[in-house]
Amino acid sequence: MIQQIINYHINWLEVTGFTAQQGRWFYALLSCLEKPLTPEACSSLRSLARACANLRASLETKEDPRLIPLNLLICLVARYFDQGDLADKT
Repeated sequence: MIQQIINYHINWLEVTGFTAQQGRWFYALLSCLEKPLTPEACSSLRSLARACANLRASLETKEDPRLIPLNLLICLVARYFDQGDLADKT
């Protein structure tokens, strides 16, 4: 059920863009996932990280309030859920 809700929110994110409220939803949903991930959950999280990275790339300034929550979601997927190839290389 959680994975279905995550997929719904990813579709919503791609259509409407990112809001702080949606970021809180993603954070809450990610906290409910258990490791090890199923292949479907892994795919969903990778889609989430890619969508966040695409939105982050479209931000016009570093002062945009969406930057920090987008970075957090990307970092959680990459580091906590072991999708290191999606991590920022710094």
